[in-house]
Amino acid sequence: MPIWLEALTTALVATALCAVALRRGIPMNPDGWAYWEGAYGLARGDGYVYGGGAPIEAFPPTFSWILAVAAAWTNGFSGLSLVVVALATTFVAAFGWALFVARAHARIAAPLVDDRDPPVDVSGHDLVAGIRPSWWSRAPLHAFLAAVLPLWNADLRAEQFTRCIVPFLALALLQARGSAEMSGARSAGPEAAHAHDRTIALALTVLLAIGVLVKHSFLAWLPAVVVAAHVCGMSRRRTLVVALAPLGVWWSLRLLMDQGGSHEIQAPQLASFVTRIQEIYVGVGKSIGIEHLGPLLLLGACIWGLQSRARQLVSTALVATIVQLTTLAMLTSMTRIADPLHARFVGSSVIWLSLACALALLDDAERRPQRARWLVHGVTLLLFVVPVVKSVRNSVRGYGPRSERYGPEESFVHLERALFEGTPPLKPPDYPWIRRSSEQRPR
Repeated sequence: MPIWLEALTTALVATALCAVALRRGIPMNPDGWAYWEGAYGLARGDGYVYGGGAPIEAFPPTFSWILAVAAAWTNGFSGLSLVVVALATTFVAAFGWALFVARAHARIAAPLVDDRDPPVDVSGHDLVAGIRPSWWSRAPLHAFLAAVLPLWNADLRAEQFTRCIVPFLALALLQARGSAEMSGARSAGPEAAHAHDRTIALALTVLLAIGVLVKHSFLAWLPAVVVAAHVCGMSRRRTLVVALAPLGVWWSLRLLMDQGGSHEIQAPQLASFVTRIQEIYVGVGKSIGIEHLGPLLLLGACIWGLQSRARQLVSTALVATIVQLTTLAMLTSMTRIADPLHARFVGSSVIWLSLACALALLDDAERRPQRARWLVHGVTLLLFVVPVVKSVRNSVRGYGPRSERYGPEESFVHLERALFEGTPPLKPPDYPWIRRSSEQRPR
């Protein structure tokens, strides 16, 4: 099966499951209401404001612009327009991760025999040097992506869009690793290698700039990608550009929108750094669906992967994940972010590391006897089957006004309901920590 068709199939299945889950409407949280009200104000020419006229300072306006465009292309500011955004972002994110899985698997499995590896006795086994990895061996990974991503996108948050960026960051770093190998071991020529590196650096810079324009917490990915790019062999000058350009874009937007007081660094008041690390551990377990067993299996897969040909793939994902989660814990412990660091914060990095570890296991299995190979495939299937079953079950159940899948601070918007319209008019809930009008006093 061609790689593009493999990724397209995964994306279509994920989008279909998301459509089934959101067939009645979409859950809304306080952040989602703010983005939607901001989109409504931008579309009406009132500016980036709440429904009561107060400016929105806690969130960048980029995601609100996306919601405004979706409303213009559908039936207005209705629940249907929000579901369309969820479906589109689910498709892009699933396509990107599926493309990463297929390309990474093909890249690490291509040189099955290397002069630097010790000789391996393959007599009596069905292992053939240079065999191309089959798509069915990574089918559990595609099933995981197709089943888990839809439910992560099943409520209105800016993370819907940032989840579309992370897989392409992983793809760019994968190509950067290939560029370094090409310049050192193949006869591509230094000029071609430098041109390729410039393209990769530009792609990383643009993706990071878009990410920080959508979500402030995406800043945690900036040092993660910079360190991973350095590990992959990118030059210091290009790495410096990748680090500074998105940061400059983000800070310029904050000054332009007069959002300098939003998420400002201050003394820890809500959660300590240790508490945030504990939340990340819980979030990792919930993200892959196996609770405490999941991180242990991930750790074992990492150690195993570092000894295989996929060690650089795993080390890149591991470095990026550790730096991103550590930076995220530091930033959130110094700012007023009350939400725990669960799936919406740590999900993308957990997916990256999980896929890299699983690919390392599959790559190692290709070099072992058939019995050991089937054992590794069984372990990989066990790692991903639980979240797949849970996600499919919840998608079939779907979301509704009485759904228990979202918390008490969240509400539900039916497909046909429109913002500030209807009888009674659809209005955001009154959250005590949000001031929607300039006359309203904070409580």
